[in-house]
Amino acid sequence: MKPQAEASMRELLVRRARELGKTLKTVAVEAGLARSCLYKLINGTTRDPSVQTLLRLAGAVEVSPIALLRLYGDMNTPRSERATEPLPPSRAVGLLDSRDIALLNADVTVPHHAVVNGGEIFEKIWEIQNIGEICWTGRRLVRVDNPCSGIVGRSAEDPVAKSRLQLVSLEREIAIPKTLPGGLVRLRTFFSAPKANCCVASVWRIEDQSLRPCYGPAFFLGVTVTVIDQ
Repeated sequence: MKPQAEASMRELLVRRARELGKTLKTVAVEAGLARSCLYKLINGTTRDPSVQTLLRLAGAVEVSPIALLRLYGDMNTPRSERATEPLPPSRAVGLLDSRDIALLNADVTVPHHAVVNGGEIFEKIWEIQNIGEICWTGRRLVRVDNPCSGIVGRSAEDPVAKSRLQLVSLEREIAIPKTLPGGLVRLRTFFSAPKANCCVASVWRIEDQSLRPCYGPAFFLGVTVTVIDQ
């Protein structure tokens, strides 16, 4: 891990805990983590925590799960490979086969932090490319966030009310068609925004036909929107 990225992760978690009036022990409990695991994340000594671990941690400190996942991805990207754009294309090497390489080419519709109306239904399209050497078969894009993990900037204490503040998706998994090396594929779904002023996010990952994640937690497809309910 690079020192600057490590500092950013530590600063974010410590600052958010302080702003919320929580101790790091409380954050660990709310995220379902052992304190030693949380400190390893803060100090940058944990390798490849699960997506669910990062999602729970984002929920405990009330930050966008996509922001935390991107920060984790930046930790594991050599400085020389980092792009200058705020949301650069993402590249990942397969967990089971180094010849399996995926590239997120673009958020074709609804860029991150787009503004939508309360209750609005919108189509999200991601474009990914097989830049490796093996054919993709039997894969799926699977939603992995829970209903409350994507809520940011909301002080409601009522868990029932909070559970209504989520992006509702038309489906929770999307079949990825057979994709040869070099091939492009566009994956799409529809979301319905909540009827409240908030910022919400959804996180998706690619799994194989055996329900195993194809890539590490630094590679994901997601969407974050700011909802304005007038």
